[in-house]
Amino acid sequence: MSRKSAVFKGMTVLTLSLVVVALALSLAAGCGEPAEEKLTINEIKLSEEDLPGWTLMDELKATPQNAAEGSIVPQLYDEGAEAILNQVFEKSGARLQVNYVQMEDTDAGRRAEAMLEAAVGGTNYIGHKQNIAIEIIGDTPDISTAAEALGLSL
Repeated sequence: MSRKSAVFKGMTVLTLSLVVVALALSLAAGCGEPAEEKLTINEIKLSEEDLPGWTLMDELKATPQNAAEGSIVPQLYDEGAEAILNQVFEKSGARLQVNYVQMEDTDAGRRAEAMLEAAVGGTNYIGHKQNIAIEIIGDTPDISTAAEALGLSL
């Protein structure tokens, strides 16, 4: 074997080895848990179309600065809330409020859900959709309607 063909053969083996290593690394990177889809409030928040007959009366981005005294909003931001939105709907004198707490991931969404549950003592419906904790305030049939529109089960 000539020196030239020996060098070529060595380079081919090296190139193939690098390809195998690169393939193994890319496969390993794809193993394990798939990346979690992170929701935003704007993607899931209700609209008048989701709640026929209801009118959206108010939509407020809650912050520690505009939160009502005694509100859990500052603690939710301390826990890592990225955004909090409160919506108020009305229909024939009835009122329905939906509060959303957007967190970093599903585990944080569950922690926010637990904080809301502890704060309201089971008075309101509390749930979560992936990384967003949701509180629904209103009469039971209206809460059921909103929960269904959000894809939540009571």
